Amino acid sequence: MNASPFDFVSLSALAPPPSQIGVMTVTVVPVRLFSAVFLMLLAWPFAFAASLGRSELVVETETR
Repeated sequence: MNASPFDFVSLSALAPPPSQIGVMTVTVVPVRLFSAVFLMLLAWPFAFAASLGRSELVVETETR
């Protein structure tokens, strides 16, 4: 029997095995968490510097 693009695979066949989920939880999750925190801390000084010297009056007139 030939496979066609319309043959569907069950979702359970696409799921990774539990051992792989355990390994990824211990390795990938902390790396993603660390990189998210690092990027937020890296973006904060740029956002702070961009807002220096701005007043409430300037922000209000620009939004109208």
